[in-house]
Amino acid sequence: VDVGSEDVFFAVDRWDDRGTDGGGRQVDRLDAGLFVAGCVLAVHIRRGRLEDQLGRELPPDFVWAVFQNTSLMDDVAAARARGVKEMSYRYDQDFSKLVDNYCSFGPSQKLIDTLGAYVEAGVSYFILAPIMDPATRRQELERYAKEVLPALRAMTPGQVA
Repeated sequence: VDVGSEDVFFAVDRWDDRGTDGGGRQVDRLDAGLFVAGCVLAVHIRRGRLEDQLGRELPPDFVWAVFQNTSLMDDVAAARARGVKEMSYRYDQDFSKLVDNYCSFGPSQKLIDTLGAYVEAGVSYFILAPIMDPATRRQELERYAKEVLPALRAMTPGQVA
């Protein structure tokens, strides 16, 4: 999802762990000016922090992106439980204590608020990994398209500190 744009891209790709720093964060295509963070909290998106890790200054037009698992359900507890179950399967470890940091879950407005914190922190792009019931996948994608994506498109990314 390109924040502030009408463009929405749905793509399936394999997760490439090149550049993983051991803390669950993904850094890729740095020379192309794109930072993709996987499983990072919005409060940790800081230009100086990444520059310190890389040992160099980033260009002013550097683009920030976040990979985020999502579980869209009106019942917050059920959405969280679905996130725990699927992420525990995907990553082959217990996510019952981790899901709150690595997955946005709940009704549309809760997802919008959670993802909005990333936009305020300066993120321009999202790679969303919806956790869905295969039997209701089409309806859930339509709900994302109607309720969540328009709110993201209406946001303006903040300046990364």
